[in-house]
Amino acid sequence: HRVLFSCPGYATSSLAFSVKQNTRKIYHRIHSVTLFSQQIPDVSPTGKYTTLLPLMIILTISGIKEIVEDYKRHMADRLVNTKNTIGKILD
Repeated sequence: HRVLFSCPGYATSSLAFSVKQNTRKIYHRIHSVTLFSQQIPDVSPTGKYTTLLPLMIILTISGIKEIVEDYKRHMADRLVNTKNTIGKILD
């Protein structure tokens, strides 16, 4: 039977990347729930519009950041996917 070996550090770097991404998503969800709950008049001691403007700014900046990161990841994937690869097949 044949076995193909490549990228020995891929498993650990992929795991670390996955943990980082999932932690970021959880943080954003918790943060969003907190910010949206501040829009309820009986929950928040501040005014509706004093929390709405910063919320919109934060969400806009986060969205732009995600778009830029996705584009960079897309370009990096495109670069890797178009490279010629030399592999070694062991019997």
